[in-house]
Amino acid sequence: MNISKDDYKHIVSKLQRKLRPLDVEHIMVVDIDSTGYPEHFITLSKGLLNSCELSMKKFETHLCTYYPKGVVIAHNHPKNMPFPSEKDNDLTQSVAKICRRNRVKLMDHIIVLKDYDEYFSYMQNDYYAKLGGVWQSKRRK
Repeated sequence: MNISKDDYKHIVSKLQRKLRPLDVEHIMVVDIDSTGYPEHFITLSKGLLNSCELSMKKFETHLCTYYPKGVVIAHNHPKNMPFPSEKDNDLTQSVAKICRRNRVKLMDHIIVLKDYDEYFSYMQNDYYAKLGGVWQSKRRK
């Protein structure tokens, strides 16, 4: 299962519309169906100006409620920091672990900047591999 270029552009565009206006960090999840189409855009956590925590129990409950085949995790950087922080990297690794345990494919982690039409993609920048992980996990049967 892969996300088409058009669907990926749609995901990024919708995330930018939802996250750019916000003055504090929010973490969202985009559920991806078996065809690679984005089904749900759900805010899982709201934080502060430069940090946001996500309960892994809440994330796992989300996976067990919606049963996506894949997910894209996203959050905003209201202070326009264009690269992930160590906390962002830790979040990605924790989310990946929960995804693997639930046989859900972590497809990307996107960071949206407040004042720019740019974003940072872990997948496009091969960042997750640099963290020692892999994007692909076993699919649900």
